[in-house]
Amino acid sequence: MRFGQLQLTDPYYNLEFMNARRRDWRKFQIVFRCIQALIIFFAAHFVLSAKEEEGFFEIFTVEGFTSQFMLHIVFLTVLAFALAWINKKEMDRFYTTGKKRLLLYLLKALLAPIVVTFLFAFCYLRYHDVSFDIKTYINQLWPFFVGFFAFINVLLLLKFLLKKLMFSDVWLSSTALQEAIKADTVLEVSIDRKKELLPVADIGLYVREGRSVAVYLTNGKRGLASASVAELKEKLAHIPWFFATGSWIVNFSVIEQVVDGQSIRSKELLLKFPNKNKLIVPKERVREFTDWYNKLAY
Repeated sequence: MRFGQLQLTDPYYNLEFMNARRRDWRKFQIVFRCIQALIIFFAAHFVLSAKEEEGFFEIFTVEGFTSQFMLHIVFLTVLAFALAWINKKEMDRFYTTGKKRLLLYLLKALLAPIVVTFLFAFCYLRYHDVSFDIKTYINQLWPFFVGFFAFINVLLLLKFLLKKLMFSDVWLSSTALQEAIKADTVLEVSIDRKKELLPVADIGLYVREGRSVAVYLTNGKRGLASASVAELKEKLAHIPWFFATGSWIVNFSVIEQVVDGQSIRSKELLLKFPNKNKLIVPKERVREFTDWYNKLAY
């Protein structure tokens, strides 16, 4: 049996392979966190030791430096976690790369953390009864923080892309696959007035057209369903790669692209095979759809 262009019974999808892929990802996570920790370490050291006479290690012997250093480590670590969260949320929404969405991403991932560091510096210096000269601070540290946060964001984006490459083709567990391709998981479809029982993986789209429910197969052929959308939704409830609304049910494999609708909260689906119907995700289901789509895609 085939799902889209992928052979579900290939050894590529066995559980041992997926577990090995997850182990590789965990190792990468450890390496990534170590690299991120080193970057934060050097960033905190640079901020506190800039233009100081002591050497790289000698400065740790200065009274009060270690506690201040750890405070900066904690602050930059919290910012790094916040950036990781922002990047994940923004990448999940990047179905299109519109200028407004790109600008919003830059504001959240680059400008906002820089502003937060300035506020932190102001509070930190006020606590130590040191005057805060914003002009001097900008001249000395603004370029550094721009580079620092840009580098952190690039690392996070590379991590996101690597995860997508590693897991985009193993998005279902073996258990789910075995459940979905059971021999009795077949659906009745009428094609050219001839009724056929087709495996569920061959179904690309159910959509209400007038008084009938049209069926589009993954190969682009069109037929008619013998059941209503509600009945089909109940039959397909245990199949993880189908998403259903009140008027259509779509197979993940036939979704070519997800784009923004007329409003920023709405979504429209572009399919891989020709279809005159425009699939619009209801606003109240966008969050649910996004979670489902991202789970399968990444």
